Amino acid sequence: MIAIKDFDMPIECDSCPFYMYHNDAEDTCKITGEGLYHVKFGERHEKCPLVNIPIDARYLPEDVGDFQKGYNLALDEIKEQLV
Repeated sequence: MIAIKDFDMPIECDSCPFYMYHNDAEDTCKITGEGLYHVKFGERHEKCPLVNIPIDARYLPEDVGDFQKGYNLALDEIKEQLV
């Protein structure tokens, strides 16, 4: 599992940086390798592995000791979204 710093969740495949254009009939996702020719404008592929992780003050460390707690909390919430 990875997180990409300062990466905003794309609202559709066409605006995703992992969208690989070949031609309209053969566009693919760089992550999954799935064909994107049947994905409608404004939608994401049903097998899109990206999930939105809302980051707020709960994850920001007040001191170095709290960093691990915030990290673990974020991972727990990510795991819940993936199930």
